[in-house]
Amino acid sequence: MKNFTKTALLIVLLIAFYSGETQNSKIFWTDAQTGKIQSSNMDGTDVQDIVTGATDPRFISMNAEEKNTFYFTMDEKIMRVKEDGSNLETVITGLSYPMGIVFNDDDGILKMYWADVVDSTIYRANKDGSNVEEVVTSLDQPYAVTFDMLANKMYWTEQNALKRANQNGDSIETVIGWGGPRGVAVNALLGDRKIYWTDIENHNIKRTDIDWMSPEEIVTGLDYPTDIKIDYFDEKLYWAGYGDGKIMKANFDGTEVEEVVTGLGSPQGLFLLPDSTNGIRVEEAGKKTWKLYVKSTTLNYTLTGRSLVKLIVYDGRGISLSELVNGYQNPGEHQVKWDANGYPTGIYFYRLQIDGQVARGKMLNFN
Repeated sequence: MKNFTKTALLIVLLIAFYSGETQNSKIFWTDAQTGKIQSSNMDGTDVQDIVTGATDPRFISMNAEEKNTFYFTMDEKIMRVKEDGSNLETVITGLSYPMGIVFNDDDGILKMYWADVVDSTIYRANKDGSNVEEVVTSLDQPYAVTFDMLANKMYWTEQNALKRANQNGDSIETVIGWGGPRGVAVNALLGDRKIYWTDIENHNIKRTDIDWMSPEEIVTGLDYPTDIKIDYFDEKLYWAGYGDGKIMKANFDGTEVEEVVTGLGSPQGLFLLPDSTNGIRVEEAGKKTWKLYVKSTTLNYTLTGRSLVKLIVYDGRGISLSELVNGYQNPGEHQVKWDANGYPTGIYFYRLQIDGQVARGKMLNFN
């Protein structure tokens, strides 16, 4: 963050979660062999059991409207549970073989999407399990499903293919038509618009540009890698090694591969939960400035003299969403809140101008 030499000496970014609750950064995963859902710190320490005795738990996800509640697929069901293991309950039953699960905003309504391998279909429903709909049918064993938060495109893996479509399932395109894609993640950062996926046939992780150009292997020699997730704050990829019982991570380009958790059974699904208490990255000018928020966020700044202030929030395409401040303000501390209700998960930007001096930053709306 830059300092202002004229009137504003300091800009302080604070986190304002709607629930007021905080938690440390965590990795959550399902283990199909042991029947557990477990968690650890991002460095793999403090492994904890959340659910035990589950029948073939597969993928796991979370939404911003239910703090500390996880949804996961298992057996013929979708279940949900609190982070501490309490309130385990069935959301939907009578399914065939649900796999990947993810949440996405659908015209202002939060929807749960999942892939069913046996039905060859991607479904969606309300978060309480009501209003189940078919989104895409006649697929070839769909496995994982995710969303591109900037373009609002749905991506999924099938047998020997990686595909995408609009969130309602139309305009299907084949991104990759070879190999054995399993997990898929799309980087929502404007500077690194890449698609990442695990490949169980070739035992590696690949990536390609968002326009499908120049696919490349970035991590090789893996043992049945399944789910893959992006840590935006530390700019790392995390993935589950179903065959070797490991959670691993690497840089976006595949360098600096590290084991995070070892000695597991068959980890399959992953979810990364950033830390709401220290999810701020405030660094020197020219580096990244991050702010994590859910539902609302507060920006605090201090003026040393009467100043002309302008504060605007933009979406990932650079379109102005909200002009929060535009006028003169007196010296002292100022607090401005942006209500993110109605805005989907994604990358947003703020521009704070004080008497001609400008500071910019990125905000990750976490869903």
